[in-house]
Amino acid sequence: MMIGGKDLVIATPMSPETQVLFMTRYLRHLWGNVVIEHDGAELFCYPSEEAKQAWDNDCNDDYEMVHLLPCDGCLTIVHEKLDEDEVRNNFNANRCFA
Repeated sequence: MMIGGKDLVIATPMSPETQVLFMTRYLRHLWGNVVIEHDGAELFCYPSEEAKQAWDNDCNDDYEMVHLLPCDGCLTIVHEKLDEDEVRNNFNANRCFA
């Protein structure tokens, strides 16, 4: 699987677990039936099972995927189409959950 896209790094006091909960809720709101694949500390999020299968088969040109890399102090989000300002604003608005 070849991952490209833009890196959005968000400094946050949220724990890695809270970062993941927050982003998966955000993606569920955005996509509805988000499919989440865990690979150690990394997460791969797809808007559908069809999109996940396309990525698994390297036929991903038409399908979006978000790669989450949570760690202490920041969350890196690798993406193609997310509204970065919206994601940042949502993190800033929810700092009380850190």
